[in-house]
Amino acid sequence: FFVKGFKNLVENSTFIFMPGPDDHGMNSIIPRPPFPELFFRDLKEAAPKVMLAPNPCRLRYCAQEMVLFRQDLHVRMRRSAQAATNKNQSYFDHIMTTLLHQGHLCPAPLQGQPIHWELDHTLYLYPTPDVLVLGDNAPVTSSNHHGCVCMCPGSFSDRGTFMVYRPSTQTAETSSIPIQS
Repeated sequence: FFVKGFKNLVENSTFIFMPGPDDHGMNSIIPRPPFPELFFRDLKEAAPKVMLAPNPCRLRYCAQEMVLFRQDLHVRMRRSAQAATNKNQSYFDHIMTTLLHQGHLCPAPLQGQPIHWELDHTLYLYPTPDVLVLGDNAPVTSSNHHGCVCMCPGSFSDRGTFMVYRPSTQTAETSSIPIQS
């Protein structure tokens, strides 16, 4: 596997895998269950700190709560006409403001996004988390909304970019590695 040659990385990192909207075997209803253990058996042997998480996923680091959500909200919100922004606000900021003000990860109508009602509470954003990561196909960006660091890491496979979050300073920055074609 890709991690075998990186002993320091394997020993000091936890790898989190969560299903996204285009993963095989996952239906379109949210929240999504974690990937089956069977698919990651070989990776878990190579890197023992592998976590298979549901989507969305909540993590706690010291006193900070982080919410990770893989969903193409940019497309869904534009489709349902919930995307009107003013000239002083980016589209990403509009989406983050909408999510945080509604206190829910799915502002789209039920026709556009079915929800498993017994698990709807996992989509709540109350109380407001310290960090909200939206795994979307949108460009890489980050901002701060009322004390919540919001970020969209973009598509690593397309651009080689990712976000680095520093819990000690509660800041996010864009980083990248060159992609060879």
